[in-house]
Amino acid sequence: MADCGSQKLFDTEPTIKFDEENVERQNLRSKCASFPWLLYLCSLAANLLMLSAGANTVWISPILPRLQSNDTTINPLGRPLTLPETSILASLVPLSGLITYLPSAKLIDIIGRKKMLILIAIMLIINYIGAALARHVWSYYIFTIICGVTTSAILVSVPVYNNEIAEDGNRGKIGCFMGITVPTGILLCYLYGPAVDVCTLFWIAISVPMLHLILAIFIVESPTYLAQQKKKVECMNCLERLRKYQGAKQIELEYNKIECIVVDYSKQKKRNVLDIFRSGPSRKAFLMSVIASATQQLSGIFILLGFMATIFNDTGHISGDSFGIITGIVQIFVFFVSSLIVEKLGKRTLLLTSSIVCSIALFCMGIYFHVKYLNPAHTDNLIWLPISFLVVFIVGYGIGLGPVPITLPAELFPNDLRATGCASVMLIDNAIMAITMFFFPVVKEYFGVQYYMWFFSACCIIGAALTYFFVSETRGKSFVQIQDELNW
Repeated sequence: MADCGSQKLFDTEPTIKFDEENVERQNLRSKCASFPWLLYLCSLAANLLMLSAGANTVWISPILPRLQSNDTTINPLGRPLTLPETSILASLVPLSGLITYLPSAKLIDIIGRKKMLILIAIMLIINYIGAALARHVWSYYIFTIICGVTTSAILVSVPVYNNEIAEDGNRGKIGCFMGITVPTGILLCYLYGPAVDVCTLFWIAISVPMLHLILAIFIVESPTYLAQQKKKVECMNCLERLRKYQGAKQIELEYNKIECIVVDYSKQKKRNVLDIFRSGPSRKAFLMSVIASATQQLSGIFILLGFMATIFNDTGHISGDSFGIITGIVQIFVFFVSSLIVEKLGKRTLLLTSSIVCSIALFCMGIYFHVKYLNPAHTDNLIWLPISFLVVFIVGYGIGLGPVPITLPAELFPNDLRATGCASVMLIDNAIMAITMFFFPVVKEYFGVQYYMWFFSACCIIGAALTYFFVSETRGKSFVQIQDELNW
């Protein structure tokens, strides 16, 4: 009997082990099946364009020293840029965005989110080819204008698309992943810019929109847009693909929720940009979005990124391009960390913390440049100071002011005003950016960098105060919940 029992036990052990392995495999398959692969693929394809947007905002930094050089072997213009030409070139990207945001918002509602992204990618490819062949300053003006047009279209279209394909539980994470792509584009520009000639840099830039066009074969249209067009079958199919891990009832519930929102707003009269200011919720959404976005612009981030080489080239033995690479690496790391904590701490908390940290770092940076302006010898052995202040600033910026203002407007505005509202906020952003970018070369030349740093420091403190009193939290809330709270 004992032997039989032993034999029986021996026979069952492999079966138990085999069953455990099967369970493990099934659990692994279940986890893989429950992961929203297509959702993240669609977001990745859209976010590739944000890489180009990041590069478009800072391409002038690694290239400007060459365009200002007398060496015709590295300067495709054959002569150095003048100070007025530098100011014009620096401000054309945000200026051209002023005339593009609202038309982009209308166009995305007419042709759809997916087609809009494809159109932007095609424009980027054509523009980069033209820039690679440019040999005259006017050619660079045209290239820069189109850069501004495509960048503004990207900043309107990609956040809207990402917000409309995401779920309530992962919208904040996807938004921060979107924020990571901008500093990644900046880093790539700083890495390749100093290493290759001007023409080669633009040929390399073509690869990003080309990759988007390849991935566009697999991505889906926004379910919200399809519901707006009354394409129920296509919308349901889209949701089934995006939410493959969900059951039919959950997908039906989500479609009904989207349809209710679309139907409610379709009953109202056609809305335009003026309608933003005609209702309390829209005014609140506009105010909160402008506070976040204006604080981002007035933190001085685009001045530091756009003129990194010219600002830091004479601080010591480290080149301005090296500062740019350090900045890009830190930004990517901090934006990634931000994507992990945004759903735990909330956007409002991150904005407050970010604004205060940036203000302190900018104030200290201003003191450094002021001492250097008065007596450069006093800062000869303090090369670690500007690096430290810059890293602290980038860390502060990356945890809140970087990713949050990009996604916040798309969360706050109602469905029928989302694209127009985002465009209006971006229009104000570009106006601020154009003014600061245009005057910076002149202020730096005649007065010094320190006054700009102190100005931006004060703006960050003011932005923190306005955020504390006027900006609400949106963490983990659906569009309907957010609109209900704005109605109070």
